[in-house]
Amino acid sequence: MNTKTNFGELFKLGLHDIRFNKNNLTSALTAIIFAVAGAIPIFTSVAMNAGLGEQETSSIVMAGMGIGGVISILLSIYFKQPIYLAPSITSVVVLGPLFERFSLSEMVFGYLMAAVIIFAIGYSGLMGKISRILPLPIVMGMVAGVFMVYGLKLIESVQIAALGGGLTVAAFFIAPSLSKKIPPQAVALLTGIIVTFTLFPIKTVEDHAYKLTLPSFILPAIHLDVIAMVSLPLVIMTIADIFKGYGVLKANDYEISLNTVTTFCGIGSFLSAFGLGHPMALAGPAIAIISGKDGGPREYRYAAAVMFSAVVTLTVLMAGVVTTFLMSLPMAIISIICGLAMLGLFTSALEVAFGSGQFQIGAFVAFLVGLSKLSLFGIGAPVWAIVFGIMASYLMERSCFEVYKLSIGRSLENEAIS
Repeated sequence: MNTKTNFGELFKLGLHDIRFNKNNLTSALTAIIFAVAGAIPIFTSVAMNAGLGEQETSSIVMAGMGIGGVISILLSIYFKQPIYLAPSITSVVVLGPLFERFSLSEMVFGYLMAAVIIFAIGYSGLMGKISRILPLPIVMGMVAGVFMVYGLKLIESVQIAALGGGLTVAAFFIAPSLSKKIPPQAVALLTGIIVTFTLFPIKTVEDHAYKLTLPSFILPAIHLDVIAMVSLPLVIMTIADIFKGYGVLKANDYEISLNTVTTFCGIGSFLSAFGLGHPMALAGPAIAIISGKDGGPREYRYAAAVMFSAVVTLTVLMAGVVTTFLMSLPMAIISIICGLAMLGLFTSALEVAFGSGQFQIGAFVAFLVGLSKLSLFGIGAPVWAIVFGIMASYLMERSCFEVYKLSIGRSLENEAIS
């Protein structure tokens, strides 16, 4: 991409070329249901378990997902690629106990320091250098392992909701033989909604759940212990999530500037920190849905990211009103729909991981570690999957690295010439 090209011109070009179709609209709708009924309850649950009030809990959702949504719209249109930035779901798991040790102002300081580090990693170009060093088959093995949980949840959910789940899955696989014009994902989504209202009781909530709230604004308080206990773990997990999202995009034949994306993750994380939004990264599960083959022609899938980001941004701003109903949908049906939407990702990631004949042992180790949900020293499975995968290949497939060094060298030479 020509860096001298005016931002406004490329943005206008992205707006001009955007095309909504039944495929990318269906992908966007599926991703919206996943985000509202999947990600938001996770953030809410962790905040409530940490003893935070309704105001702070709503602020976590609004600040992170709201700012991330706005940035995602801009990046998706500018790059004409399905990009979505959101607070890291893996990071939020470690935050609960830390709220008991540090005040909200001190946590904000930790978030801000993490955002500065993430920004520096992207702006300095370090992220791009790291991506060139990592063998792609091992990265794809990690992606396949980490996301395979959605495939397993699909099977488990069919067992839990045998009739409704079975009908949804059957609709997905039968649809192509009935009509090539209707995306099987759309048929599965429609079937899932019908069986939900037909076979499942819709949960009711108290009236106080339906209300508008505003995000908090909290100034930071310096506490040096926060840097080691909050900032650094968040940076590691955020970078891992960025690579995970990068792997998803690569599996769907997209090339993105990791340095640029990481830089914007740092900017978005800094802005959202004042509202208790923890650092944001590429949201792998949502990207897997909106960038997949079921989303129609590849050059128009960014339209799904724009629609998805816009709806999620509006939704989180009205979290107490809109999300209450959507979160009442049965999780089993949501898991089935999302699992079906990611079938393309599974096959693409596995093909890249094991189809080249290079780093196969390392890719398999990365797949197993990613699937295992291993966590050591507060660092999650995506990081260890790549670390152990590279170690395994270095010990058992050292010749692969010689070939890989040559390809990196040619890549750098071409980059220097251009």
